[in-house]
Amino acid sequence: MPRPSQAYAPIVVQENHYDPWGLSLPLDTLIGSPTDRFTYNGKEKQGELGWLDYGARMYDAQIGRWGVVDPLAHMRVSLTPYNFVSNNPIFRIDPTGALDYPIYGKDGTYLGDDGRTGGDLAFIGELTGKTLGCGIQRVDYAYNLRGWLTKVNDLAQLAAGKDFFGMSLSYDAVGNISGWQYRSAQRTGSYAEAFSVTAKELYQYGFTYDNLYRLKTAGVTKAGAPVYARRARTKASSAESLSFNRLW
Repeated sequence: MPRPSQAYAPIVVQENHYDPWGLSLPLDTLIGSPTDRFTYNGKEKQGELGWLDYGARMYDAQIGRWGVVDPLAHMRVSLTPYNFVSNNPIFRIDPTGALDYPIYGKDGTYLGDDGRTGGDLAFIGELTGKTLGCGIQRVDYAYNLRGWLTKVNDLAQLAAGKDFFGMSLSYDAVGNISGWQYRSAQRTGSYAEAFSVTAKELYQYGFTYDNLYRLKTAGVTKAGAPVYARRARTKASSAESLSFNRLW
């Protein structure tokens, strides 16, 4: 819309009304000149097929489906990989074409965005900490911007009265778990007196996937050794490796 001035009034470039699936309602549509191609959800409409470009894939508002399969379909195996917002455009949103998520909590409360990503993400809630064993063990959780768990306690700071174990998770670009680290600690000293803990060796696990995002290999090593991904169990002085072959 042009900036107002004393010489002329603002001009409506485009006004669109949509149903929940993004299909235009022609009876209430005003189109000025030039036509704005960024329409439903701010996505650019393609002239050839009329699809909307979401980045990860194209969306067809005529049928309420994507033109290609969901790159994260393995995370929603109960739904068709062509579904849009889990077949619920009122309750869920999908601004990127990857994985959809809810915008309202179970009690109907608006969740909003996370304040860190320009409004692209919304969360139902995350558990941040919990105390176990009458205060003996503290469990703290950390998450990435997508709301995926990345850490339970700090692997580098296992201490008496707080952490007896810790783990961390890493993910690849499509959301598969690519790495898992784990460390536990041994308590020393009398239970009736002050005691300390000694951290044990850090274990690392690495995973690879095929083109359909199915688990292909998994490897485990001790701290400092590379993560192996072989087809048989092997042992060496610094590492033990185990990987899996696909059976289907």
